[in-house]
Amino acid sequence: MAHYQFDSNFENLFLKVCIESESMAKAAVALKMNYKTLCFHVKRLGCSKPNQPGKKLAKRSSKKQIPLEDIFNGKHLTYQSHKLKKRILREGYKLHKCENCGLSQWLDNAIPLELHHIDGNRLNNHLQNLILLCPNCHA
Repeated sequence: MAHYQFDSNFENLFLKVCIESESMAKAAVALKMNYKTLCFHVKRLGCSKPNQPGKKLAKRSSKKQIPLEDIFNGKHLTYQSHKLKKRILREGYKLHKCENCGLSQWLDNAIPLELHHIDGNRLNNHLQNLILLCPNCHA
């Protein structure tokens, strides 16, 4: 059940928010309403502005990388291990070789490495707790 009632007061607020918002998605957020419900009522009340779907708006980049130091210091506990392994290698924190047996090649190919948490806690991403192991050593 919706938490709003479509009386004249809410309709006036609805019209004001729809007209002032940069996009329909932002209007839905401002009204705490499902986007499809908002679109239904916009169509019913005829209050959409032309060219208002949110295109050409400056969007925040979702690709902004979290600094590795923040991950190592425990600020991002849920950072994915496979992505952390790739970044550790790419940014030169560790070499592409098994830290137990020293292998870097297997059958003339780069050996696949796995990120191992020494203390067994996958949320503890301190650099001192992480080692790269070949699948054989990790097993």
